[in-house]
Amino acid sequence: MTSEHRLLVVTTWRRLADQAPEFESAFYRRLFEIDPDLRRLFSSTVSSDQARKLSSMLELIVQWLDAPERLVPALKQLGARHAAYGIVDEHYNDFGSALMGTLDERLGADFTPDARSAWTEAYALISALMRRGAMRVTGEWALRR
Repeated sequence: MTSEHRLLVVTTWRRLADQAPEFESAFYRRLFEIDPDLRRLFSSTVSSDQARKLSSMLELIVQWLDAPERLVPALKQLGARHAAYGIVDEHYNDFGSALMGTLDERLGADFTPDARSAWTEAYALISALMRRGAMRVTGEWALRR
């Protein structure tokens, strides 16, 4: 990522810092609208603990964009864990769509085309590393069976 894109990801994420519960709720609402079958991976509803994990992980990712020695292994481990939960390759596209839609909804005019481009690039990195971690567990890309 360019330094400009990293800065855009960091600054737009900081604008959401005081909106964590609203961001989390909007994200999961959107995710389940995109793919209602994903509800089966959660125990009937998303717990507040699960929702906080989303924000906490995104916070770490944003902090570690300049620290690949931390970011790369953390995302590979996260991908491995998610493969064990039943996450498959298609789900990464759903998650990315939900993330971008939620960022657009929560940031409004601050989600400029440049910010969208920066987050798109960041999510491509995130999902690629998580998919690699999943592949280590499954021995293959996590294709829907």
